[in-house]
Amino acid sequence: MLPEGFIRPSALLLVLAAIFIMGHYRRRADRADKVVAGHSESGWAQSLRSLSGAIFYLGLLTYLVHPPALNWSAIADWPVSARWAGVVLMAANLPLVVWTLRSLGHNFTSTVETRDNHTLVTSGPYAHIRHPFYTFGAVFFLGAVLVAGNWFLLICAIVGLWGLFSRTPLEEQMLLKRFGSQYEAYMHSTGRYLPRLLK
Repeated sequence: MLPEGFIRPSALLLVLAAIFIMGHYRRRADRADKVVAGHSESGWAQSLRSLSGAIFYLGLLTYLVHPPALNWSAIADWPVSARWAGVVLMAANLPLVVWTLRSLGHNFTSTVETRDNHTLVTSGPYAHIRHPFYTFGAVFFLGAVLVAGNWFLLICAIVGLWGLFSRTPLEEQMLLKRFGSQYEAYMHSTGRYLPRLLK
């Protein structure tokens, strides 16, 4: 196993890579198409999700650059093996996120909304899961929490993920309205967050 000193630099590179990848695909989608249908998500839920996500990433970056700043919420005697497991999860997850974003193409948005020429994506990971981005995002958050071994970041991750998962029904209602029976059939053939074993 590599020395413990490689853990934080490796995780930092993965976080920066994830931020770059998300920004790249978001900008490309914004250039390709405009958003035309908004969302009905409550303002407090969106604000809570955004705030917890921002605090999580700020806290994570703080830990990765200067760990003593988060010593007050560090979990005592957190094993090095758990930290390395987190790095592995984060690294393995990045190609899955790229796969998802490439499959989404111009349909990618950061909130509950659709674009002018929105299409129903059923290829790539969407052939098996309706919301792979949330699944892979949860894995990335888990990896980051394992790296940090910090209960405050764990709470922020849980709140942020709750916000993401809670908007799933709103997204599906909007997609049902947009695609009708086509999306309804798609729902019956796929799992929401994990592949459906029996079809």
